[in-house]
This record gives sequence, C-alpha cells and structure tokens, in this order.
Amino acid sequence: MRIYFGLGLDEDIHLPDLVKTGQAVGYVGPQRLLAWMEARLGFQGYPSATDYLRIEQYRQLITRYLAEVRPDAFYRASFEADQLATAGELLSRRDELLLANWSFQASENLPARLQVLAELEQHLQVEFIQNTRPNSEDIWVELSAGYADRFAQIIHYAAKRKTTIQEIRLLEPKHLLPHHFQRLFEVFATTGIRITAVEAYKDLANLPLKDDDLGALRKRLLGETNQSDLQGDGSLLILKSKRETTAAAYLAKLFHKNTDFHPTILINDKSRTLDNAFLQDGLPSLGILSASSARPSLQILKLVTAFLWEPLDPFKLMEFVSLKMKPLEEELSYRIARQLSETPGINSIAWNITISRYFDEVTANAAQASDVQQVRDQYNFWFRRQRYNTSQNVPKEDAIEIYRYLGDWAYQQFEYGTNKNQSFLVLKEQANRIEELLETTPESELSYLELERIIRTIYEPSPVQFREQELGFYPFVHHAAAFVQPVDDLLWWNFIQAEPNHFFSRWYKRERAYLSSQNVILDTPKDENARLIWQRTQPILHAQNRVLLVVPELIEGKTVHEHPLQSDLKATFGDLDTITLDIDTQEGRELFENYFQLPEQVPLETYALGRPDPFIEIPALHEYLVTDYETFTSLNTLFYYPYQWVFKYKTRLVKSSILSVVKDTTLLGNLAHRFFEEMLKEEQISTWEKLDVNQWIDKKASSLFRQEGAVLLMYGREPD
Repeated sequence: MRIYFGLGLDEDIHLPDLVKTGQAVGYVGPQRLLAWMEARLGFQGYPSATDYLRIEQYRQLITRYLAEVRPDAFYRASFEADQLATAGELLSRRDELLLANWSFQASENLPARLQVLAELEQHLQVEFIQNTRPNSEDIWVELSAGYADRFAQIIHYAAKRKTTIQEIRLLEPKHLLPHHFQRLFEVFATTGIRITAVEAYKDLANLPLKDDDLGALRKRLLGETNQSDLQGDGSLLILKSKRETTAAAYLAKLFHKNTDFHPTILINDKSRTLDNAFLQDGLPSLGILSASSARPSLQILKLVTAFLWEPLDPFKLMEFVSLKMKPLEEELSYRIARQLSETPGINSIAWNITISRYFDEVTANAAQASDVQQVRDQYNFWFRRQRYNTSQNVPKEDAIEIYRYLGDWAYQQFEYGTNKNQSFLVLKEQANRIEELLETTPESELSYLELERIIRTIYEPSPVQFREQELGFYPFVHHAAAFVQPVDDLLWWNFIQAEPNHFFSRWYKRERAYLSSQNVILDTPKDENARLIWQRTQPILHAQNRVLLVVPELIEGKTVHEHPLQSDLKATFGDLDTITLDIDTQEGRELFENYFQLPEQVPLETYALGRPDPFIEIPALHEYLVTDYETFTSLNTLFYYPYQWVFKYKTRLVKSSILSVVKDTTLLGNLAHRFFEEMLKEEQISTWEKLDVNQWIDKKASSLFRQEGAVLLMYGREPD
C-alpha cells in the first residue's frame, strides 16, 4: 500500500491517469489520514463534528476553575464578555499544545498561562484509555475526543501495531509540515514504512523547463532571478474583467467554442459562479459544493428564537414568514406578512380577523380536516406560545422544543416531501446540534445573549451540492496544494489574494522558550508563511503547456487584492499587457486569437418603444360613482386629485402592500389615529382633564404597541 499525503488533499484531488502497477494507492490529507489510520489501528466510532460540544464542555471546566481555583485567571475578563468564544480559544490552545506533545505537567518556572492550562488538563477526562487518570475525584468534566486527542492516540499506538502501508509519499517538504505530522512520520519510519518527501523545488515530479513564458516563470519560482522578455507564445495568458460574473460567462463561451481546450481548473473558494455559467451555456456541470450562510434553510436557525421573546421583533418575524422554506403554510405566511407590514405586532383586532378569515376559507376548501389541523398546529406552535421578556431568562426546555420541532420538520420535508433538497438535511443536522448543545449546558435558563451565542457557535455554511458532476466535466481542485502529478493546461479561476493575511504568534516568547526546553515545538508564523509560499507555487510548477489566469477587479461587488504571485510575474516579465486580454474593452485580443476561437461581442440593437398613450376604459363608470358615504380622506382626494379618487376609491385599483415593516413616519401616524379612535369611544370623554388623557394613554399604550407597534418596544426605541 502506497500513501500520498498532502495538506491540501482532504477535498477534491487532481488524479491523473495512473499507470497500472497492481499496487494500491491512497491519497489523504490531514483528516483523511486520521480516519484511515484509526480504521487500521482499530479505533473507530469517534464522531468528527463535535467541536461545538467540546467547546461547551471546556466552558463548564473553565467556569468551575474560575470559581473554585483561580478567580483571577488570565482569561477572566474575556470570559465575562463572551464565555463560548473564550472557551473555544482556550480549547484550541490546549489542542495545539497536545499536538505538540506537551505533557501538561506543572513545574516551578512554568509561565502563568501555561500553568492555568496545565491545571485545567488535570481536571479533564478524555475517552481514551491512556489518558485515564487514577484520581477520579479530580475529574470535573469529560471532554469529547477532538482531532488533537485522536491524533495523539494514533501517534501513541502507531509504533505498536503494524499496518499494510509500505510507503508514504509526502507532497510537501517534510520540514514544512506541521510538527505533529513530522513526529507521526518519524514514528512510521521506525516501523519499517518508507517515507519519501519532496525536499526541494527541484525534486518536483520531473518538471521539464521549456524555453517559453511559462518556463521562464517556473524558473523564477524555482529560484532564478533573471528577468525575461515576454515571447507571447500562449503558454502564459491573463484574462482580466471588471466582475467575476462577466469572466465566467466569457469562459463558458470560450470553452464552448474550443472543445479541444480541456484544462484543470483551480477554484480557491466554493463559489458556484463559474459552474452556473457553464450550465447556462450547455457545458457539463462541475458539481461544485456550495457553502453559503445566506440560504433560507440556515437563516431560519437565527430567526426562530424571536418567538421566545417579548417584545416581539417584527423584523425577524417578517423575515421568518417571508422565507421560501419554513414550517408554516405559504398562504398563511403571506397574509401574516401583509398584516405585519401594516401593523407590526400580533394579536390585534385586524390580526385576529385576518387569521380567522384564513382558517374559515381553508376549512371550507380543504379536502381533509387533518390538513387544516396541521396548519393550525403550526400556527399555534409559533404564535400562541409563551414568550419571555428579553431582560429575563428563558427556560432551556423552551429553546430545545423549538429546535427539536425545526429538526423534525426538516427531516419530514426531505424524507416525505416532493422536494429532495439537501439543504433540509443540513438544517436538520444543525438544529440537532443546537438541541444537543442546549441539553449539554448545565444551566436550566438562558439569557437572550447566551442563546444567541450558542446558535452562532453552531451556525455555519455547510457545503451542499446542488447539481452532480456530469459526463465530460472539467477536472477541478479547491486547494493550490492538491496537485498530485503534472497537468497539461491549468485555468486559475479568480487569481486573487485569498490567503489569510494575519500571522502572529498566540504565545509569548517566554512561553515558547519554556516549551522548547521541554522539546515541545510549536508552529511559528514563519513556518506558516513558508508553507503558504510553497503551496501557492504548486499549480504553476505542475502545469506543463499553458496557464490561463483569470483576474477580476470585483468579486461580489467588492474590490479584491492581487495574488502574491503577481509580484513574481511582474518581476520576471515587467509589463504584462502583451499577454493580457481585457474582456470588457477587448484590448489584447490579437494574441488570444492565435490560440483560441474567441467569443464575439454582439451589440444589441436599441429599439425605442415610444411613449404609450394613457388610456383606460371603464364600462358603466356612473355605477362606480354612486356611494353611500365619503370619508374625509376620500373627499380630500376627490377635490384635489380627482383621477386618484376614481382609481383608488371607485375602480379599487389599489397598489399591493410591500411586504416590509412600515416606515416610522407612517407607523407613528397610524398609531396616532388608533389612539384617537380608541379614545373617542370612551364615555365621558368631554369631562377629561389633561391628566386623565395622560393616564388613559399610559394604560392603553403597552397593549396597543404590542399589537400594532412592536417596533417601538425594541431595544433602544424607548425615547421614540
């Protein structure tokens, strides 16, 4: 068994046609290597997506430690501001030290922060035999196994149990790998496994250096510093555009016209812009996984908590009923949204009339009574439940009930509904995670901010494949280090700065010095930067014939920065205009026409529609003019705008309401009208004094605002 290991091989990998040698070959990244080794060493059954639970468990640990051991622990201020974020950061540091093989043993000269982490570790129980501590009374929290714990176990047993691996081929130089991988491969070497690694740029896969533009750039990346003149031989080309959507549409046309051009595509993100353009032009789908937090199925996770609190947030409620996917019937949602847009609140007279009228209509038209009852149950679950003041706490069970209901609904929609949308499964998974995390917390009640923070811990854009790969698709990878062997042609989609730009050490010099004295080596910013420099050059070094770089100025409307390799391009060739095609201006088209059949820009003919004649025919208009009464508003419109009076009051041509919460000026006017309307219904109003009016307003305001003006009850609106 031969294993290829690379830091970028956990996702899509460029797998060329391999020579049939009869030997099993595997391609693994950090996560795949861990799962693969666990299976062969007999350790299975550890869930991988448990970070949210581990953070909560560690939060409970550091809470107790802060209360019972060190009230002045270094993380106190941060913990008071955000408990889960602080717990997550401390847990990541603990995992980093565990991967670096620190024993968490206290000593006299141990720095203060390391002392705290060492003491915390003594109160943890991890579900591995070798980590079991004899003094069970010292164990405060059982911590679920994370990546660091599982990796430490693999290193512990790798030298004791044999595997079928004969060789591990490292795609990065060994000294550039994180130190825990270096330790693992050293252990493997002691068991007889042959470890071979790329130790320098010159060792890369028999790279032939041609005397062309691409060859000159590759020589630059391999260490030569001589400047070269551009030959314009087509081996290195740049495609510029104002927006990435324009570039995607242009490339789809280019590929459609040049069927012999079948490059490997490097797509650094999980955007489906290029895939969508291919589909629209009839090209095979790439099957890209799309990760976005803007999906309605995920937005609902943040919106459902609005039903727990008083005052009600009409903006979140409006978003909830306006979502495409929600556990509420569509027509009922629309009517609620229309009512909310006029009177932002619930349970007003108009609200109750709207709901009653809807259920009367549904009952009269429904084929089965069970269908009506299901819709009624949905409405009651969301709108007839008990709510709690935002200044108080909500029982944890109420929040669990909501997310259990949401997860069950998502599962039923996918399993029994007609829409087999994978987003329902993502929603179910994340709702279940929130439910599990809530059940793990020891508190019986949660504040508004605590509940929001728990949801934010779980809420993440999970990748979803909207369309599977189709026959003849263009091979693609998401990571620059995912190239296993050379490729003929390379298309680098969105050749921009997409790497992290913050490199700073999380450890003080004194802490690093102490850990180094204990033979505990942590990655430094210098190590991370060297690793990135190596990885970003791999696509260019593995391309053999042609590289096409796509450089947009804007992505999703935002200005982007140049890729770091742009400086190498400019240092090698100077001016790049001769190999650049700007598809917006068609500058540089001549060179590209030597190698591609380019799409033509077709100007659209303008056709003046002219100004239509205003004309409307209303039969028997006199019948519309007969009415029993006119209001002051309708008479005012009749006297000053008679045409509006005809359209609005007689022909009933009323514009539909916009499904958004009414603006403040209109809202205040509506509320003023409602106050006057209610006050004029009171008896003995002619005898009221100013004090009576004020007292009556104070008495009526709270209920009226909840029913028709909940916006004014939201945080920060008290002065209004």
